This record gives sequence, C-alpha cells and structure tokens, in this order.
Amino acid sequence: MRIIALYKVFSGEEWLKPSVLSILPFVEKVVLLTSNVSWIGGRGNPSLPVVRELVREYPDKIEHINYDEPNQMVHCMYGFEHIKRNYHCDYIQIIDSDELWDSENYLKAISFLEQNPGLSAYRAQMYTYLKSPFYRVDPPEPLKPVCFINAKLPDMGNQPRGCALNPFVIMPDVWCHHFVFVRSSFNKVLEKLIQSHVSESQPYESMDKWVPECWNKLPDRNLDLFPGGIHPAIGYASHWKAIKEVTLSDLPEILSRHEFRHILKFGGTLW
Repeated sequence: MRIIALYKVFSGEEWLKPSVLSILPFVEKVVLLTSNVSWIGGRGNPSLPVVRELVREYPDKIEHINYDEPNQMVHCMYGFEHIKRNYHCDYIQIIDSDELWDSENYLKAISFLEQNPGLSAYRAQMYTYLKSPFYRVDPPEPLKPVCFINAKLPDMGNQPRGCALNPFVIMPDVWCHHFVFVRSSFNKVLEKLIQSHVSESQPYESMDKWVPECWNKLPDRNLDLFPGGIHPAIGYASHWKAIKEVTLSDLPEILSRHEFRHILKFGGTLW
C-alpha cells in the first residue's frame, strides 16, 4: 500500500521536522506545500528554513512545492491535485506541521486502511496539547480529523482537509497527536489562535480574560470565569474540558531524540 503525505506549511515551524520524521518511515513521499501569503494576508513564510533543511537531508523522499494563495481551500486543492498528477498512490495523508504520529498508531492506521478499503475518507482520534507537550486535553476533544483520503477521488471535496467527504469512517483505536497551542513563545500561540479563528470566521474569547485566567494558569484555570472549559472559541469551551499532565512515554517516540529535547521545554517544563 502506498501513502503520500501532504502538508500545507506556513507556521508551526518548531514542529515540522519532528512531524515529518514521525511519519517518514511509513510513506512513499512527503509533499511540503508552502505559500508566502498566509490565510489572513501575512507575508513571508517562517517555515522555509526547516523545509529546505528537510529537502536537503531527504531529497529522495521529500518534495517542496510553493503556491502563493491566501484561500485555504484553493491552496489545499493545489497540493492534492499535484500529487494526483505526479504520483501513484492508494491514499493521500493530510497532515499539519504540528501533528505527530507514534509508530504504534501509524501501524494501526495502515492495518485499518488495508482491511477497510474503498471509503472516501478516514478519520482518527486525536490527542490535543496546550502550552506544554506534557499538558494534554482530557477527556479527548470530540474533533476527529480526516487523516487519509482515497487517492482515487477526483478532488478533496469542498472543505479543507476533506472534512465534507463521504462515506467516511472513524478509525476506532487510531490516535494522532496535535500540539495545537504548543509553541516556542506565547506570541506564536496567539498568532496561531488568531489566524485559525479569523480564517474560519469563528469568534473567540476576549484575550484580556482568556490569557490571564486560562492560559497563564494552565494546567488549571479560573473556574468562576471559565466553568465550561478552556477552548477559546466561543461556544466550544467544553471541547477542551480540562488538562491532564502526561509523561515522555505518552508522547510520540520521535520526541525522545536529542535534537528535539528543546521542544520538551516549551511552556516552561524542565527537561
């Protein structure tokens, strides 16, 4: 079975290399799709140095393509169509820079794909991390992202990441790791938050309250102001109900490499 991974890469450069290396043994090719224009009009792609490093180190397995496009759907479709035109594969993996896989779960995903062929999209369970790699949302949030798309499809539907594709299945015991709000500085977290919510037209909590009373207090929070949960998107607080602290053995094994030990210090954790 042949899998080709598609990344749309703008921010999240801290996580890009460990993310790619976490899946590289299992895929035929990784395509890194960049744009010099963000989805909210920002200029200059901070991930380009890491992209070039990866291509230099793994020229036979990693391809970099660029398409300057502020529309998320158009940008994603460009990468999907590029793979369709230039490669033969069974599935296209859709993955973001701050998503990592551990070997056990990737092998489970491969087994599930082999045993359940022919569907349009395959969704996974997801562990979500905030502030520190050791702060995991608990219970797991309800979002089940599309991770694999049938390469026989003519396109990826009318929503980014193939979210509208049918028929789909949720792989019951397959988990990926999403370090969504774990960055080298809070400014980068805030940039990620604003870019995501503005591009999706999703209102979010006042940062004057959310930052000091939620973010700064993690893994706790001000329960009087935020009784339902931690998520900053209005109406979705309970999707991030609480935080539990995990250990290195709970994280993808790629993060045990010496070159990534600095990542374990994000959020002030001492390792």
